[in-house]
Amino acid sequence: MRARIVRVADLDSDGIARWAELLQHSLEPYPFLDPRMLVPAAQLRPADGDMSLIFIEDETQLVAIMPFRRFALVKSPPLEGLQSENEFLDKESTWNHPLVLASRPGEAFECLFAGLKSLGLPHLVEFTLLPSGGALELAMKDAAERLKVPLLVRETHEFARAVNATPTSIGPGLEPSFQLRTTTSATRRKVARFSRGLEAELGHKLHIEERSADPTAVSRFIDLQASGWKGDPSRGGAGIRVMGYERWFDAVTDRYRKDGDLLVYALTGGTRVVYMNVMFRIGESVFGYADAYDERFSAFNPGMLGRAAAVNAALGAPGVRIFDPNLSPHYRDASRAFPDRQTRVKLLAANGGVSSHAMVRGLPAVRELRRRLTRERPSADVAE
Repeated sequence: MRARIVRVADLDSDGIARWAELLQHSLEPYPFLDPRMLVPAAQLRPADGDMSLIFIEDETQLVAIMPFRRFALVKSPPLEGLQSENEFLDKESTWNHPLVLASRPGEAFECLFAGLKSLGLPHLVEFTLLPSGGALELAMKDAAERLKVPLLVRETHEFARAVNATPTSIGPGLEPSFQLRTTTSATRRKVARFSRGLEAELGHKLHIEERSADPTAVSRFIDLQASGWKGDPSRGGAGIRVMGYERWFDAVTDRYRKDGDLLVYALTGGTRVVYMNVMFRIGESVFGYADAYDERFSAFNPGMLGRAAAVNAALGAPGVRIFDPNLSPHYRDASRAFPDRQTRVKLLAANGGVSSHAMVRGLPAVRELRRRLTRERPSADVAE
């Protein structure tokens, strides 16, 4: 086994193929650590051109990949740690844990811990928001126990998702379903009123369509997004066109379309598109990326209607079990629309000697002491 830091822009076709193979056979894969997304980012988004990852591999295959960056764990005296995230993930993803090979998860984590040390990286390693309660977390904890690497749970968060919703077969021009499992009777009445009003305004029944095979679908989505607040920086918009990401997004969606893993849903009335949603699929999971609606119909809440219809449509696609909206838990109102939750934890590992072990064991006491002293003398010694 060896560990190496790989600049994404420097990867050759063999390295990209090995990465893609790991993604397809990893625990908890996600599109924001997928070569179909990151390789174009390194090529077409200047701010991400120097993005690097940690590869753990043997002579035959990759067993783990980890995004990383250094951060100040303790500010005074300064103490540096390593996080399993980077600037690209900050901008795009609520996911940022390592990919590990599903057939060798314990070995993968053991090699990852050893590889981080061999690269001379900080011994305090923060695994950011690892999915909790599953094989990935269990493999990490087992490897840490074997290697005598202390772990500290720093944070726990609940993320919205939808699992096993009622299937809806999707084809051209099918009637949408606007009801999710959490929909209350009051919301059902509201949705019915909005949908009837929108149909009356359009003069046509509403339909949901999957348009990923249409080569113009992505450009139409970008146009729709740019026509609303997401296309207006003065209103806080940071859409694809505003950010200068059009070439990158075209490249990403082309790759996913080629593999049959792109979903583009449109809520329509007659020939008018009132809402669109772009999603990426990996295995039995679909991940939301971005949506947009025609603001001329804001009175009828097309965003709420379209989002529910698109989620139900995605969950009705053959073989799909999970829809993940890629929503930060801080978006509480938006999260309430989704019926299920996934717990993720932030774990701090002391992957080194006595000093790092002592720091991990001491952090809870330091944090508690700071809370007690906050009213008398505010302190910022420990970075939360």
